[in-house]
Amino acid sequence: MQFPNKAEAIDPIEFKDHEVAGILIRKAELGNDLIIQVLQGSKKLPEYIAQRTAKALVDTVGEPAMDAVKVEMITNSLIDGGSSVYVKCENMNTDVIRSIMFPKFYANFEASMQDL
Repeated sequence: MQFPNKAEAIDPIEFKDHEVAGILIRKAELGNDLIIQVLQGSKKLPEYIAQRTAKALVDTVGEPAMDAVKVEMITNSLIDGGSSVYVKCENMNTDVIRSIMFPKFYANFEASMQDL
């Protein structure tokens, strides 16, 4: 294995936190992509949290746009609560999408938590 001759500079990802229905939602911009992470907040993550998150995203961006969205359940003991949902929205980092998407996503996410 050969290591690079010089160090590569990597900018840290800066997340902005928002709590919805006791669940912590972190959002960040990474190049052309939007990153969302759903974590335990003041409440534990409910059952089927990845499916609830995906439904909120479908209700937000529509079924056709979901081709550009990846939703992944992550289980790791280093994560507070043991699991989280990681979402990557490819090529959605535009002013228009950000201004519309997040308020609507938060409302749809909260609605997906109502049947608990």
